[in-house]
Amino acid sequence: QSQYRIHRTLATREYLDKSLVVGKQLSDTIALIPQYWSDFWQAYQRPVTLLGWLIAGIIALKVALAVLGAVNDFPLLAPIFELVGLGYGGWFIYRYIIGFASRQELSTRINNVKTFLLVNRVRSLV
Repeated sequence: QSQYRIHRTLATREYLDKSLVVGKQLSDTIALIPQYWSDFWQAYQRPVTLLGWLIAGIIALKVALAVLGAVNDFPLLAPIFELVGLGYGGWFIYRYIIGFASRQELSTRINNVKTFLLVNRVRSLV
């Protein structure tokens, strides 16, 4: 009886010692998680950011398509939007494409936008 109790006490003590060691290792690993995350972020900041923007863009596209699908289910809205699109397309062609001076104006505006975007892109990289 006494022998059994001593063996049981030793087994319990060994189990507790092993539990403490495992608990300490787990605690140390959890304490290092912020450092691991910081190292990972510094190494892969651009790809992770790009992936985030890509996922956000896909979600935004899916939401926009869902809204457009819901709007197209209304009986008169789809033809009205088509007429608005045709009207705007016709106005754009009349305003910017038909005349030579207006084509030059459109070309100038497009070049100004390109220059603006490229200059800001270069500034953001520097």
